[in-house]
Amino acid sequence: VEGGDVRSKALSRPVSSSVLVALLSTPFLYVDAPLLVRSVIAIGMLIAMLRILTLYADRSLWAQLFMITGLAVFQRLMSAVSLEVLTERLALLALSVITVVTLGWSLVRHAERALGLSPPRQRYVRALLLIPMVLSGGSAIFNVLGNGSLAALIQVGAVNTIVLAAGLHAGVRVLNEIAHLLAEALERRGVRSVMRNRVGFVRSVTRFNSLVGVSIWAYYSTILFGIDEPVTAAVRGVLTAQWTLGTVTLSLGRIVAFVIAVWVAIKASRMTQIVLNDDVLPQFLLPRGVPNAISTFANYAIVIIGIFVGAGILGIGLSNLALIVGALGVGIGFGLQNIVNNFVSGLILLFERPVQVGDAVQLGTVSGRISRIGFRASHVRTYNGSEVVVPNGELVSTQLINWTLSDRRRRLELGVGVAYGTDPERVEAVLLQVLKDDPEVLVDPVPIIVFEAFGDSSLNFRIMAWIADYETGWKSTHRINVAIARAFAAEGIEVPFPQRDLHVRSLPG
Repeated sequence: VEGGDVRSKALSRPVSSSVLVALLSTPFLYVDAPLLVRSVIAIGMLIAMLRILTLYADRSLWAQLFMITGLAVFQRLMSAVSLEVLTERLALLALSVITVVTLGWSLVRHAERALGLSPPRQRYVRALLLIPMVLSGGSAIFNVLGNGSLAALIQVGAVNTIVLAAGLHAGVRVLNEIAHLLAEALERRGVRSVMRNRVGFVRSVTRFNSLVGVSIWAYYSTILFGIDEPVTAAVRGVLTAQWTLGTVTLSLGRIVAFVIAVWVAIKASRMTQIVLNDDVLPQFLLPRGVPNAISTFANYAIVIIGIFVGAGILGIGLSNLALIVGALGVGIGFGLQNIVNNFVSGLILLFERPVQVGDAVQLGTVSGRISRIGFRASHVRTYNGSEVVVPNGELVSTQLINWTLSDRRRRLELGVGVAYGTDPERVEAVLLQVLKDDPEVLVDPVPIIVFEAFGDSSLNFRIMAWIADYETGWKSTHRINVAIARAFAAEGIEVPFPQRDLHVRSLPG
């Protein structure tokens, strides 16, 4: 609680949040727990789940939540107590009927809307309620027909899958809010990588939590319905099916593992580059451009390591890389010269550093700032806001104007004309005084005033003065011209209009 406002709903009940997260992780930490321990864990999870879900769900949904929780508790009591066959079947039939009524009531009242979820997720929740309702109806039918064991299996699975989904949903809510608070805490501590990428960080954590929650629910649902062994065997058979390409034996499982390894490497490389650029490298006094080179090499090094790990998973040894290199050589001969040229040029840019991130450059008709230097292409953000992707080969092989490579100073050249008959030395003195009074004109190098030419209508002067920052060029030009206009007006120096001699050869009439 801060300033009277609850910053986190789930963490406003810290005990329930902690108990829920701890109990959800218990099956992974205590795999062979006795039945009594599992029952106690389930009841504790149900209580914590209710306390968390009631924070988010509308009050109109509370009755259904308590009903579903009561069904789960009733099912647990049935499992723990030894009953006669007829009594057990009647209790199971009552459980099936109450489950159908409760879930049907939830569907009619559109309970999925009261959970505060987005519309796409509401459709999934509606399907999650509809399927167990149908299964509970089927359990009641099997029970009446005399197949009590199948009815019990279906009914227990239907109730427990709903309760498991609700518990995982509550747990994901808690973890998401912890991620929000962690990002906020790091942002307040001045961690720039989080300050600049907070939304992406929270979104990634949220998606990861949701993916893990769905995976856990799908896995344990197969266990609850007793189909885990055939499903696992089928998935294992699909993933381990092999086929041979030359000397390499591939399988779907290896391909999936390769994709995951490369994906993890790419994500890790991006995170590493962000942390290096924003928090680690700024702590060291490095020459300009070196931090970008270090972070870029770290980025690609992690990706290359991920590719090698993935290649090892696929069964491609180092001896087989010669074939890949040979194939690349053939590809280069058939049209990949530009890609290799741009790649090598990117290495030259990173090592030699003729341009660096943040430099103001001019390449042909493109003028702007270097926003990114990659291994294949670099990005130039123009002054009108567009982003131009320039192949690195052009930056290396063509003439490039870099306004800020060695320093940020810039020389301004301004032209001004005065009327014939004006004393040039007086004009020079006035202009030098204007430059002396300007706060951004440098004393060294000394400003120069050149009487450039006798123009058609004026005496033309050229002003050459240096300023400290390239960024202020246009502002300095405007400010100096305004000051010159005021000084000329105060001194009575005329800036003439163009003069023309008109010879009239004849007049009408």
